[in-house]
Amino acid sequence: MKKLFLAAALLCGIALTSHADDLAYRPFRVDAFGGVALSTFNEYRAGAMFGLEPKYALSQHLSVGLRGEVFLMNRDIEDPDDIIVALIIPDFQLSALATADWWFFPEKTLRPFVGAGLGAYFQPEEERTINGQTRVTPSKTNFGAMLRAGVDVWHVRLSGEYNFSGKSSANERMDYFSIKAAFFFGGGKK
Repeated sequence: MKKLFLAAALLCGIALTSHADDLAYRPFRVDAFGGVALSTFNEYRAGAMFGLEPKYALSQHLSVGLRGEVFLMNRDIEDPDDIIVALIIPDFQLSALATADWWFFPEKTLRPFVGAGLGAYFQPEEERTINGQTRVTPSKTNFGAMLRAGVDVWHVRLSGEYNFSGKSSANERMDYFSIKAAFFFGGGKK
């Protein structure tokens, strides 16, 4: 098994180095991004996110990477006694995804792309006190997915993403749509 893994790693390394000379852009880059998000469900409203995504171009059209993101949001909590109609409480979610992007016109300066990702979405434990009553929601990690589309121009990326992040431990949907702007380091024209 070790020999098989070593042989596969060696073949991947050879394939990656042989394609690096054929690329119009440098193969390695890191995206630093920020943006705004809107929950697709009623309890959560708007929020902001930021993160990093290192990636490697396997060919002119395809790159793979790892995305780490923090999503900060405001949540409305209904008061069970109807004394307070809604209470806005800050909340957050972390995600770590393996990603892939496909560029349609890789040689151009304006490069539209589509992408997807699979990985984990983590919601930490929450403790809320409303009118003297404490409610604890345990942490939860979900398997989730992401779809995106956008455009790269020079060292700037603009994109729209939909994150299918599953349900929280309180059985609330946590999916969200985001609009992001990123600046990337590396990955420029050769």
